Amino acid sequence: MNVRKTLTREEIAQRIADHGDLLVIYMKKIYRLNSWIKHHPGGEMVILHMIGKVQDRYWKEKQRFL
Repeated sequence: MNVRKTLTREEIAQRIADHGDLLVIYMKKIYRLNSWIKHHPGGEMVILHMIGKVQDRYWKEKQRFL
């Protein structure tokens, strides 16, 4: 059984602070980017600026160029 838990922004922020998880929100889903950050073609700083934030608008803008 696949049970999904809904997290508040405060819980996401706490997880980032407590565990060092690099979490972003996109289309109402939470993505953990810890293992992927070193492979990002734009560099680590691009990801670090996104941590804990909703990225829907950012990705809509970027997808126009993909």
